[in-house]
Amino acid sequence: MKQLRQRIPTDLREKAVGQVLVIPLGNDEATVRITPQMETVQVSLRTRDPVEAKARHVVAMAYLNGVWASLREKPDKLSHKQVVALAGEEYRELVSRHEDNPGTPEGWEALREIENRMTGSGLQIRQGVAKPEPPSRLARLLARYNLAVDEGSKARLRKELVRAASEAMSRLERNANGDYSPDANLERFPELQVDTKVRPNDASEATFSSLLESWWCEAKAGGGSPRTYQAYRTAMRHFANFLGHEDARKVEPKDVVRFKDDRVKAGLSLKTIKDNDLAGIRRILGHAVANFIIPSNPAKGVTVKVGKGVTRTRSHGFTDEEAIAVLRHARDHKQGREGRKIYAAKRWVPWLCAYTGARVGEMAQLRKEDVIEEDGYRMLHVTPDAGTVKTKAERDVPIHSHLVDLGFLEFVDKAPKGHLFLDPRKDGDVLKPLGTVKNRVRDFVRQAVPNKDVQPTHGWRHRFKTIGRNLQISEYMLNELNGHAQTEEAAKYGDYSPEAKSAAIEKFPRYDVS
Repeated sequence: MKQLRQRIPTDLREKAVGQVLVIPLGNDEATVRITPQMETVQVSLRTRDPVEAKARHVVAMAYLNGVWASLREKPDKLSHKQVVALAGEEYRELVSRHEDNPGTPEGWEALREIENRMTGSGLQIRQGVAKPEPPSRLARLLARYNLAVDEGSKARLRKELVRAASEAMSRLERNANGDYSPDANLERFPELQVDTKVRPNDASEATFSSLLESWWCEAKAGGGSPRTYQAYRTAMRHFANFLGHEDARKVEPKDVVRFKDDRVKAGLSLKTIKDNDLAGIRRILGHAVANFIIPSNPAKGVTVKVGKGVTRTRSHGFTDEEAIAVLRHARDHKQGREGRKIYAAKRWVPWLCAYTGARVGEMAQLRKEDVIEEDGYRMLHVTPDAGTVKTKAERDVPIHSHLVDLGFLEFVDKAPKGHLFLDPRKDGDVLKPLGTVKNRVRDFVRQAVPNKDVQPTHGWRHRFKTIGRNLQISEYMLNELNGHAQTEEAAKYGDYSPEAKSAAIEKFPRYDVS
């Protein structure tokens, strides 16, 4: 699916002529002006990714259905307060788009003078460069809120938009001069309260699956976490299984409450129910509201109260005895009927976590090309390109000499190109196979450490920090090695050389599993 095609309804052919469509396509949009000869709206979805294309198609079709519904209804008449509030939305959008890097004061001054001579036809703003753009800001703003308004409202809104744009440019001119004092202009704009239309849609557009992919299309473009996507997908699957359907239009608040109560009775962690199940449902149904597919979010306000939990009676990290038990279990493991890469994961991932303090997923997703050499030091290159990294940041961690002596580099040298411990799916997906490997390693470690008061894989991260502090390795260095975000601004300056990181790693004593 590379194209969006929809026939213009026969009863709207004449009325739709001249209508400007601003069709959303992920972080992009397509602008179409309907002509008298046009019978079909057709635009490229601008992506080769089939999943993303499907998500864009759902949102774009919902938008077009909303346009046709608006044309069939009597236009609204906006109050003066609504007009000013809408202009305020435009003001905020212009300022937020450019305030971080506002360019030069002279550019905004010249642009404001040009804007003041315009009659509302609209400008495309690119830090000091102005040129007319179809459609106008007015058309885009009305399309954003799916509003059909009368000509009088349009005239008043056009005037307010010109005023708001001029004020926004003045604000950005001050920003360019280094003035970021509180924005007094914002106080004059009232809160926006308009009756946006719910878009008519067919069942496919309102399914949990379609909404999830539509949400992920936007979230991914904005740097969203694949881990969050996986959690929300699981939550929506459980919710659909509970309801017996996945039609968002049929969901009522009492359904969400019943689902929450059922999960509590099943003995799930309250934190999991709150942060995964309810958060996922609320976010996906909120996306449906934002795209005018359902009128309100039935999950809004539904939550569970999570207490402080049980009193902790032990460390979160592995004890010396537990660490030895896990590593001996991994060293002595013999391959049975399991696949070659699952066996390798059980053999090496616990050892890699022990000497790096890395997240188990970061080690399980390693590729042959991620074992690198820098300035003569062998390193593990932890990167989101291999799968996912919680902080979305790359880092290089030296390989402890004990891992070398155990034969890890020999194992890597003999391995084929690509992932060491998993096989991506045919469509290139890594997250599902990664989840499988993580679960298999977790269950494998549980055989050696059955105590449920310690997490079978995350226990290495706690132990790594504890040992590092006992060795008086700086907290900055420990954060750099195991991928924790630096909390102090001073630690964000400068770099850590391979030599310095290797010296820190080699301070960690060897595990004697003889």
